[in-house]
Amino acid sequence: AIDIRRTGTRNPGATNVFKNVGKIAGAGVAIADAAKGAAAVSIGLAAGLGPIAAIWPGVAAVLGHDFSPFLRFRGGKGGATTLGFLACYLLPELLVVFLTWMVFALAVRKHLFVASLFALSLLPFWVWILEWSWPIPLLDPRPMIWVSSAMILLMWFRILPGLRERSRRG
Repeated sequence: AIDIRRTGTRNPGATNVFKNVGKIAGAGVAIADAAKGAAAVSIGLAAGLGPIAAIWPGVAAVLGHDFSPFLRFRGGKGGATTLGFLACYLLPELLVVFLTWMVFALAVRKHLFVASLFALSLLPFWVWILEWSWPIPLLDPRPMIWVSSAMILLMWFRILPGLRERSRRG
């Protein structure tokens, strides 16, 4: 009975649903959004795209989530969709990001969302450092460093106005 586009941040993403509808609904939206990103890559691979070309359906899923034509080119912030898409390529590195987030979360318990952004921002660095753990043999990690950097910058671009607004309110 709640129109999430008129509640809280008016964002249809998982974080707003989590805060305004409940933990179970928020987790369901996060899982669905992550599955959307992973499904785009999987469909691309099933359609015969190579691993590098299959990056683009994942990027399209994130952009479609962030700028949905069904919502007048407004949408979520893309966090869960980006994670689902990147998990298809960078699962070991994302596990290191998760461990990094846990360290940040223990240090700054009040700002877990910002801690998650900072931890995720380290992903391109972890890809570069952990090149030995690359899940797709003989695939150059540089395209994923560039794509993950671009997706993370897009997330920051989408999230910064809300963080500024929140800091002004106190």
